Amino acid sequence: MISGIEDVSVAPTDTLRHTIGVLDSNRRQFALVVDEKHHLLGLVTDGDIRRALLRGSTVESPTSEVMNPTPRTAPDSATNQQLFDMMTDASVSYTHLTLPTTPY
Repeated sequence: MISGIEDVSVAPTDTLRHTIGVLDSNRRQFALVVDEKHHLLGLVTDGDIRRALLRGSTVESPTSEVMNPTPRTAPDSATNQQLFDMMTDASVSYTHLTLPTTPY
């Protein structure tokens, strides 16, 4: 379970319109898609939404149709070197990592 994520989380049934509002208000480029117990179901980025709209989705489409159900994750015990290696192996140029003890 993830705690302290209310400002960056959406439900899978939330519309893309709602998710765009969350992205706009939290000034991040992603939202966590979680269930009612705040278990991570996926991740959605502003780029995911743009590409979905270009493919014909509407702002009334559910976020579950756009989310990545298998986002890359790392345990909070991962070292900086492990995170760097993971990002390099996956060709990821940046990542968002927030630990439970890290204030926003």
